[in-house]
Amino acid sequence: MNSNFEQIIECVPNFSIGPDKRFIELICNSINSVKSSKVLDIYSEIDTNRSVATFFTTPSDFLETSFNSIKVAIEYINMENHKGVHPRIGAVDVFPIIPIKNVSIEKCVFLSKILAKKVSTELMLPVYLYGYSASSSFRARLENLRRGEYEGLKKKNFNQNLIPDYGKKLFNKQSGATIIGVRNLLVAYNINLNTSSKEIAQNIAKKIRESGYIKTDKKGKILYDINNQPKRSYGKLKNCKAIGWYSNYYKKAQVSFNVTNLSDTPLHTLFDLTYEEALKYDVKVSGSEVVGLVTKSALLDSGKFYSKKNKQNKYNENQLIELAVEKLGLNDLYHFEANKKIIENFI
Repeated sequence: MNSNFEQIIECVPNFSIGPDKRFIELICNSINSVKSSKVLDIYSEIDTNRSVATFFTTPSDFLETSFNSIKVAIEYINMENHKGVHPRIGAVDVFPIIPIKNVSIEKCVFLSKILAKKVSTELMLPVYLYGYSASSSFRARLENLRRGEYEGLKKKNFNQNLIPDYGKKLFNKQSGATIIGVRNLLVAYNINLNTSSKEIAQNIAKKIRESGYIKTDKKGKILYDINNQPKRSYGKLKNCKAIGWYSNYYKKAQVSFNVTNLSDTPLHTLFDLTYEEALKYDVKVSGSEVVGLVTKSALLDSGKFYSKKNKQNKYNENQLIELAVEKLGLNDLYHFEANKKIIENFI
């Protein structure tokens, strides 16, 4: 990508396929073949059976690049036999669009709707709009649209409140559906536990994530309030989503977070709170990993936090990042390459 480009959009499509060299090659070629578009990162995981691509593009090349990547994915991936521990609704599970430099949210919403219409009409793929692109507050939340997953798509076609925004009542057996929309920059962040217990990871996620969990009695029956709404116990941190799972590849359980506002929920707060919650189950945190890219400010904030705990104020910027990597255990599963994982390095 030409560094002189004045407008930058980031896209982070999530594909329902694990590590597959041929697929990754095809996706990268489809994106990089467009002049102003560039793949920055590909994260693939076996147990989730999922690959997350991160690429930059410009408003003028957004439509071509995005459409090409979706087309490649639905031609390559067959959802009929797909299994994975991460919730998903189709071959291209979700296609987030993020304004990065000199592009408004409104412009990105406009582009997202053009892409959604083109995908539904030319690829026969039902599309839901979420985030800033959504038609209602209910549809703005990704988890609401993903509920029931791929297996529940047929039922959604008979529910007026859950039919797709584009490609209404169309069921694509091979590809499922996709969710497209504009959101703010977020960090996808997994924290590793030295246990194989998926249940412990799920319990920790429920205690921390903003939405918490629905209360039940001792028999597992849902409890309701006076308005006949399920009672909910809210989590400890704001702007934070989380699920727990077991990674057969890493042989340990993980708590997987999406953080939508790092000012409210910095990485070090997530890490330390997860550590505290894990100890309640006699489990320890062994480290963490960033999925995709992370902002420099996120690492600097964590570095500053830990430097104060060490009563050291003489760290330069690089040392603060190194300290954050050390304290957050970002080298636990593989070597964390700051020059390849910090988003500002590509802007």
